Amino acid sequence: LGVKHAIAVTNGTVALHTALLGLDIQPGDKVLTTPFTFIATSNSILHCQAQPVFVDVDPNTFLLDLDAVEKALQHHSCKAVVVVHLFGQMCDVNRLQEICQRAGVALIEDCAQSHGATFDGHSSGTVGDIGTFSFYATKNLPTGEGGMVTTNNDLLEERMRSLINHGRTGGYEH
Repeated sequence: LGVKHAIAVTNGTVALHTALLGLDIQPGDKVLTTPFTFIATSNSILHCQAQPVFVDVDPNTFLLDLDAVEKALQHHSCKAVVVVHLFGQMCDVNRLQEICQRAGVALIEDCAQSHGATFDGHSSGTVGDIGTFSFYATKNLPTGEGGMVTTNNDLLEERMRSLINHGRTGGYEH
């Protein structure tokens, strides 16, 4: 993918949950996403005791409506956006990244259905602060089970690697 860090995890749900915990999503935090996705996306937010804030999709692509994202971020104090790339296609990540940076929120890419997809030269899972992947049997890159988180941020990589390994920081230190 061309990212600095790719970490194997048990499945796509664990990837999403690890990404949210890596970004220090806390109980009560709001995370913007779409309801047009597998339930693992919103469940991962709920596992952090955070609150999903849903915005609609573009009826032509079924991807997040970026105008709705921009408007929602003006009215809700969100800590992150989870974009879901669907059906082998990616959202306009250039515009979405700009929207997130302007709003001061993190961007997580849910790439469970976009392995190998590109948008304007960017590969799925390489634009956001964290990319998440699922390799479940029904995905377009199946291994039967499995997942991955990706990031270019060394601090996020260190935190997520520790989170998936019982808080281990080295040897038998936890």
